[in-house]
Amino acid sequence: MKLSHVLLLGFIMIFALAACGGVSTPVATEEATIEATEEMTEEATEEMTEEATATVEATEEMTEEATATVEATEEMTEEATATVEATETAQLPEWATIELVDVNSGDKFTLAQLAEGKTVYVHMMATWCSNCRRSHEGLAESVVPTFTDGDVVFVSIDVQSDIDGSQLDGYRAENNFGWTFAVANNALLSALSSEFGRTVTNPPSTPHFVIYPDGTYTTLQTGISTPDEKIALIKGA
Repeated sequence: MKLSHVLLLGFIMIFALAACGGVSTPVATEEATIEATEEMTEEATEEMTEEATATVEATEEMTEEATATVEATEEMTEEATATVEATETAQLPEWATIELVDVNSGDKFTLAQLAEGKTVYVHMMATWCSNCRRSHEGLAESVVPTFTDGDVVFVSIDVQSDIDGSQLDGYRAENNFGWTFAVANNALLSALSSEFGRTVTNPPSTPHFVIYPDGTYTTLQTGISTPDEKIALIKGA
């Protein structure tokens, strides 16, 4: 065969292959692969974003629930505290909640208020009572100086409900009695009589009792006791 024929045949075969798609196109294949990868990446990113959003929402819900639980616990604690305080107040008798007035300072108070965290020594008296004066002198000389830390409060209450406060304060100042004096009102005298009996309003018997910080109190004590006996009573010994 002549060379010219061979060359011609070769050209014919090349054109035939090209026409039938026998020649590959690597660039097109690479572009398709890149597009597919990008689509997969976008889908994966969207899924991860949705999962992250769901996690954040779940965390926020858990945080809200935890906050609500804390708030509910605080409310329960406040209610429990209020209940305890109310219970402690409820243990005090009626006479301890009746308002009195300090004849020297003019300040209003109740025996219950004085007994908050303190021991209260209550002495029922009258300005005309000599036994009361002797008992007060014993308090001033030997008992009151024993308790200087402020944990014991002394209160003398005049059973003469019609006496003027300034007159009682004059009695206090004249005798240098450095504790609280007050005039009993009818409501207090009635409540104390119901609790301790009528002797509590009889000054010559020097009626006295002690209220302790826990809300308990002694029975009514009478007679001019010694300083040591008064101190023992105050200490609850």
